[in-house]
Amino acid sequence: MTSATGVFKTSDVGKKIRVMGAASPYLETTIAAFVNATTVTLATVASTTVANANYVYWLTDNGPLLTSFLAKFAQTGFTVQIPAGVFVFETTVNVPSSIVIAGTPRTTLVGDIPDPSNTGNPALSIFYATVVTGGPTLHIAAPVVVGSKKLTIDAITGLSVGDFIQVNHYNSATLIELRETTYQIFAITTVGSVFELTVDRPVLFNFLYDPDPAKSSTVVRCSSIPTRIRFIGNGLVVTGSCNRYLEFLGAYDSSIEDIRFNPFLGEARILLASFDNGSVRSFYRRVVTDGFAWSSNITGGLTFESSEKCGMEECSIGNLPLGNALQFWDCQECFALNCSGYSCGIGITFTKNSNGNYACDSCKVIGGSFDGNTNIG
Repeated sequence: MTSATGVFKTSDVGKKIRVMGAASPYLETTIAAFVNATTVTLATVASTTVANANYVYWLTDNGPLLTSFLAKFAQTGFTVQIPAGVFVFETTVNVPSSIVIAGTPRTTLVGDIPDPSNTGNPALSIFYATVVTGGPTLHIAAPVVVGSKKLTIDAITGLSVGDFIQVNHYNSATLIELRETTYQIFAITTVGSVFELTVDRPVLFNFLYDPDPAKSSTVVRCSSIPTRIRFIGNGLVVTGSCNRYLEFLGAYDSSIEDIRFNPFLGEARILLASFDNGSVRSFYRRVVTDGFAWSSNITGGLTFESSEKCGMEECSIGNLPLGNALQFWDCQECFALNCSGYSCGIGITFTKNSNGNYACDSCKVIGGSFDGNTNIG
């Protein structure tokens, strides 16, 4: 293989290389031998003759390097710039709190993260941040008053004022998912044999209570939660294969902005991006698909799951034949502002998890266009 712009070297032997159009949709093989700075021998013969291929690149997994680099600047608010170029990720980048990740219009990020057992695991994303929990499992011990800042639990083992807790609607008796979020404890009061927590904001989810603790929502201490993460693409392109391109679970005060998704070098298998269970005051801004046709496999575009006070602003998602362009699942006080969803299964949806019995409350759509979808706007 010859590349007029290539800068091959002897140390490239053994590296994976991908040549667009040399197979369907691309040939992925290894460099078998170095010939000179512009020519190498590939381990696999191309099934299709190709000239002037749009993309020819040899793969170095940038996941571990970027994870390590971001960790050095965790909790600083610093901006880490991903420069122009094509960067491949065979492993997930773990994103710390209080950091800005920025790209350029000439930056392309390519996922190559397999899920051989088809688990659908959202952690198999290019960029991932999540709540970390630990300690004993406690339970809601009295009916929840929606709109109050009070939660009653059966024990406070391991908890102190200032801690964050995760309350999870799911339990093995009901199998109801979503309705999961985090709160910070402002005060703890003993009330007879139970404990009343005053938390940082009104409780908007009607978490389960039953005299049998096994049927009540669970409560567990959080050792960390994702906060103040900003992913500012500046026109950056995200493509390639993984389960989701970006997955921020339980993110506070975070945003994903000015990113272009396209399927040119592979597709996300499930969703484009998700602010997952328990995200609060987090936003998508000017996130778009590039107009290319996606396969029928991907089920959704931009998603909020069990989120509060979150929104999508000026986002445009299209050409997902069976997917929902914009999705709000079990959300509270969320919105879509001047967005569009087109040529999809559904343009925008406010609904419940498939095995849940709740849905969205106090959400709104302001402006936008949701025409030309297979099912409904």
